[in-house]
Amino acid sequence: MLEPFSSEFTPYLEYLSKTANFILKLIKLIPGSDILIRYVKSSHQNDPFRTLLELSLVFFIIRTWRQSRTRGDVGSGKSFVKLTEKRRRLNYTSDIPTADHVGIPTARAKILHGEAAKRFIENPSHDSPIDPNDIIEVTNLASINFAGLIGHEEIKRRLSSNSAKWGRCTHGIRTRYCRLFGPSKLDHLRSRLLNYSSVIPSFSKRGDIIVVDRGVNFSIQKGIQISRSTIRWFDHNDMGSLEKVLEQLQYEEIKYRRKLTRKFIITEALFESDGQICDLPAIIELKEKFKFRLILDETWSIGSLGKTGRGLTEYFGVPPKSVDILVGSLATSFNSGGGFCAGSNEVVSHQRINSAALVFSAALPPLLATAASESIKILREGDGVDRFEKLRKNIKIFREILKPITGDPMSDDGLIEIPSHENSPLIHITLKSPQQQPPGSAARTTMKGKLNIELSPNWSPRQLANQALPASAGGSKLCQRRFEEQEALLQKIVDLSIEEKNVLITRTKKVWEQEIDPMSPSLRICISEALATDHLVQAANSLFEVFKQVLLD
Repeated sequence: MLEPFSSEFTPYLEYLSKTANFILKLIKLIPGSDILIRYVKSSHQNDPFRTLLELSLVFFIIRTWRQSRTRGDVGSGKSFVKLTEKRRRLNYTSDIPTADHVGIPTARAKILHGEAAKRFIENPSHDSPIDPNDIIEVTNLASINFAGLIGHEEIKRRLSSNSAKWGRCTHGIRTRYCRLFGPSKLDHLRSRLLNYSSVIPSFSKRGDIIVVDRGVNFSIQKGIQISRSTIRWFDHNDMGSLEKVLEQLQYEEIKYRRKLTRKFIITEALFESDGQICDLPAIIELKEKFKFRLILDETWSIGSLGKTGRGLTEYFGVPPKSVDILVGSLATSFNSGGGFCAGSNEVVSHQRINSAALVFSAALPPLLATAASESIKILREGDGVDRFEKLRKNIKIFREILKPITGDPMSDDGLIEIPSHENSPLIHITLKSPQQQPPGSAARTTMKGKLNIELSPNWSPRQLANQALPASAGGSKLCQRRFEEQEALLQKIVDLSIEEKNVLITRTKKVWEQEIDPMSPSLRICISEALATDHLVQAANSLFEVFKQVLLD
């Protein structure tokens, strides 16, 4: 039975044998081939399946090495879906907000109120139509629009054109930004899209020293915690306290012969917690005297302070180079998102290498970059000076109307306090406790029934865990109750302002248990350049009436 098979395939087998011998001779000419041959012989061991498996693996490795690194056929584009120009534009613009939806006119806004608003919050996906009677038009004192750029026609026009051209994704973002703005502009701005939780740890590490204002915002608090540096606090916006802390650090450095470390002072230009402005010239003088570097948060000051809105450095006439690191956000005054960290060439180079946000975060989409770029361009080349003159005028009008109920600390009519700076468009309003009122006054008698007793200035949510007893109160739980009473009164003011006066304001909302040094509960008012004078006067008078109604009636 094997005779015909053998005679039929013998020539082919002889040819394969000669070919194999010839290839084997060629392989032996290669240096080190003897090692490979010995490995094949020892690996074979009369097991052809094992040899076949190893050969398959070799061919698979060669194929993988030679093919493209992407799954598609990059050269010919066989696996690509070819889209028409119309379809390509639809992919860029469908199912997303258009430029017309970017922001609302914050001077006069339409909002849901009452039970309709509660139903919407509980079930936002509910498809039932909204009753037009549930929508009211309000004077908006809650949205951040200091320079009045939200809804600006030029910004909307650029957003419409660039969103169709560049889309809203972040892939290839560096190349797209260079094409969109030009590499020279990127180098000139020296900014990186970061947040403070990334900026601070990239410069300050374990063993370094950070001196921080107690009133800094939550993002800075988390940034210094992540850095694991040695933290020293100074009293809120108190230059005397700052100098004492720096002198103490200098004394300890000499006494204990400590090694040289990086040392930073961190503060805000315009404080988010109360609207105060830091004394920048005094801080610069101290940081140069004690050899510290300064990190200044310009989130709320840029686009609101200064003749052209360049921030606290312009407000005080201080050269920006005197501040080592400027940190800010594009979300407050520039209709965008993300943030920036600006400084010298050395600061930027260090940031590129050490910033976790630059390495791990997504880049800013072109749509937001366009909004920020156009906002800056309008303020720098357009009517920026006129806008900020109007903003300062609006701030003065609003504060003058509320002055009778702010009054002197010992005035009978002093119901509220405004700790914010007189030129700050971010205005915080706190309630005076009964013990701050003059003895026997009507305000003290009425408010004592509403607030029960003063809110302890030493109260902190951290005291709830260890049941610490503040000196000025009967216990931490009582302090928390007083704290909640003030928040309830403030929320009542907010609700009445919306329901009865059509004025939209908001309460300062924070996670108090995580604040390092929480401030008193307050209302937050955002004054905008876009507010017409008559609307602003009417809104301020309405708030005046609501304060008296809630706190005195």
